[in-house]
Amino acid sequence: SMPMNRRPPRKGLPRPDFGVLHVAQALLYLVLTSALGASLLFVPEDEGLRLAPVYGVAGLLGFLSQMVIGVASRLLPIYAWFRSFSERGPDRPPPPPYAAVRPALTGSGFALWTTGVPALALGLYREHPTLVAVAAWLLLGALVSTTSATVGSIQQRGRLVPAGTEQ
Repeated sequence: SMPMNRRPPRKGLPRPDFGVLHVAQALLYLVLTSALGASLLFVPEDEGLRLAPVYGVAGLLGFLSQMVIGVASRLLPIYAWFRSFSERGPDRPPPPPYAAVRPALTGSGFALWTTGVPALALGLYREHPTLVAVAAWLLLGALVSTTSATVGSIQQRGRLVPAGTEQ
């Protein structure tokens, strides 16, 4: 049996942790991408031409992009925290690294990624331009939402703990 992580969650981590959910979803897309890649070896050429864009979407948007987003959503707040800590010094530590995370933006970004990636794959497979367009808008919304959440948390970090002020 697989060992369980029995440590308590880190203080200040948002719940649910959308960064971890992005990584979990990325790993599912890695499995799907592997299966699609293997199936491309055995399907007839016309079906392979229809599956190839789905394979690309699953690999690039489903796996790679979401893995980057998931890892960045955990690392960038820590980076901002270290920067703030180095500016303040050890006598006045800043709030926890994830105090500035915006759950509404990260949650909406996750929901848009979760719907946009499969919608794009389905639209490309069925050669349905309207579904591809809707999926593109969903993914644009996901990109704006996740980028705003990440950049906003870094900017918020500076406003939470301006250098030279006491807590």
